[in-house]
Amino acid sequence: MDTREPKKVRTAVTRYFNKQNITTQESELPQGDYQYNKIVIERKDINDLNSSLKDGRLRNQTYKLLHQQTIENTHPYIIIQGRLTDLKTYYYNKRIHTMSRTQYINTLASLNEKGIGTIPIESQTPGDLSETIHALIKHYNPDKKEVKEVLLKPHMSDYSAKCYYMIEGLGEQKSQDISTKYPLHKMITIPEDMEDGLTQIKGIGKKTAQKIIKTLQGKK
Repeated sequence: MDTREPKKVRTAVTRYFNKQNITTQESELPQGDYQYNKIVIERKDINDLNSSLKDGRLRNQTYKLLHQQTIENTHPYIIIQGRLTDLKTYYYNKRIHTMSRTQYINTLASLNEKGIGTIPIESQTPGDLSETIHALIKHYNPDKKEVKEVLLKPHMSDYSAKCYYMIEGLGEQKSQDISTKYPLHKMITIPEDMEDGLTQIKGIGKKTAQKIIKTLQGKK
């Protein structure tokens, strides 16, 4: 665990893993905030993601994580804590910068395409962070040096479904059904017939379909 993590977070994470009979150590990590064998985890709350997206830190961190992956065969992940509704006013060059839902989704898509796993969790508590980290390391296979598919809350295996789930009113099953038909990482633009296609999915009416499209367009 990186010594530059807030003391409150480090204390809570250490306490959690002590209860799981897992020893933690603190040091200044070259990349990420947590590391277990080949798993390297960068933690970001939603506001840090918003600011790092604008000031270039995210691009620099992504490069360093991918460089480490190439040299050391690591498995990089970014855990993103919080909802878009948790965003606070952020000024960059004296202008307000607020990440839209579209930017959020596109950012997760870009990171996944580059080989960095993204895990959005709604909670910003150290306890839920600890559980998420624990879920990752429990599925790590030290013999094959690989990370198996991890299903976290919400129980979805792909980031696309998780992004749809962030849209208010969509449950797990609907989000997965939408993602199967309209995977975000393959959508360069919103298809003209998307509204009709969405209404063909069980439980999706015209109003819900329009809401989904407006959200993807960054409209309220």
